[in-house]
Amino acid sequence: MWAEAEADPINSGLIGKSTSFTPLPTSTASSSPAVVTISYWKSIEHLHAFASGPAHRKGWDWWASTARKQFPHLGIMHETYEAPKGKWENVYEGFVPIGVGE
Repeated sequence: MWAEAEADPINSGLIGKSTSFTPLPTSTASSSPAVVTISYWKSIEHLHAFASGPAHRKGWDWWASTARKQFPHLGIMHETYEAPKGKWENVYEGFVPIGVGE
């Protein structure tokens, strides 16, 4: 998915991203590490175009049809923040609440 956005950052609107492994908060049921990718976009419209694009759709379809069943211990979540104040969104799928959801 990322290769698609990184191949054409001008049109995709991807400014940059960073991926790291981070422990989940100790207040959660698990102390397993999480892979966290933080990405920056020119606009929320660019982000939504990426999220509804063919590469992301293929990844989501794989998750829904295969990974969720084969790896029930894994989860996906995302949080979206946009200025001005009050523009945010959280989605959790098989994932303990962290960040804004905590």
